[in-house]
Amino acid sequence: MDKKNNRKRPLGITILAIINIIGFVSYIFLYNDPFPLFGSFYLGMPAKFLYGVSSLLCLLIGIGFLKLKILTWKLFIGYNIFTISNIIINHFTISAEELLLFLGRMPSRTLSVFFELLFLSFLFITVVYVFKRRSFFG
Repeated sequence: MDKKNNRKRPLGITILAIINIIGFVSYIFLYNDPFPLFGSFYLGMPAKFLYGVSSLLCLLIGIGFLKLKILTWKLFIGYNIFTISNIIINHFTISAEELLLFLGRMPSRTLSVFFELLFLSFLFITVVYVFKRRSFFG
């Protein structure tokens, strides 16, 4: 509860905070995997650094949503726009051979496209939702 304006945090913001904190934990488990970034795979220390930054951003966003900090909704929108552009660029630039090399298996292209579109839709909807509720932050 925000004591200044006596406004209650929307349930959707609370759910997004929890999702981002879960994202923090899930990035920790991906720490040794290749990191796809703008059409390239990063391995080793660069991948660990990128996963570390991503996990910290998820944690900051989650905690910031719970505290309704103004910088959080801007960080969330910026990070999601970055993620959306990364997914789109990776879709068109990473070949099936690269996926096979780095993942060790060949994913179904139809299934990949379905999940990419599903995730992009979720990201877009959450960006719009948070943007419309920006007045709760501050």
